[in-house]
Amino acid sequence: MKAITVIRSTTAMFLFLALSAMNIVHADKASSLPPPVQHSETPHSTESHLPDYYPAAFQNKGAIQRIESGDTLVINGVRYRLSPNVRIHTFATEFAPRQTLVSGLEIAFSFGGIDQRGRTIAEIWVLPAGTVKPH
Repeated sequence: MKAITVIRSTTAMFLFLALSAMNIVHADKASSLPPPVQHSETPHSTESHLPDYYPAAFQNKGAIQRIESGDTLVINGVRYRLSPNVRIHTFATEFAPRQTLVSGLEIAFSFGGIDQRGRTIAEIWVLPAGTVKPH
């Protein structure tokens, strides 16, 4: 009976040491990995083809279905209001006018806040055609 107890103790100690060692190895590896992407951000696959003033990841992506009353976009079936100070970026220029936005254009965008009519878009980046997956 004493031999069984020694074997169980030895096995338990071995498992404890093995698990401890694995946690240390994982902790070391984790410190050398880049931070994970935020839940709301989506990394873009065309990173090397985008200008330097485009972010590494986008909060939202979609295609403009229509523009309503000049300050509201319908993107993937959802209405979003444009901030009065919305910043629009294209491949050709870091700051483009609102007239750049047209139906069918694929964009990435970030929110600036919420007003009585819903979320407002603060910043838009024009994306290459075919970047946004259809819904």
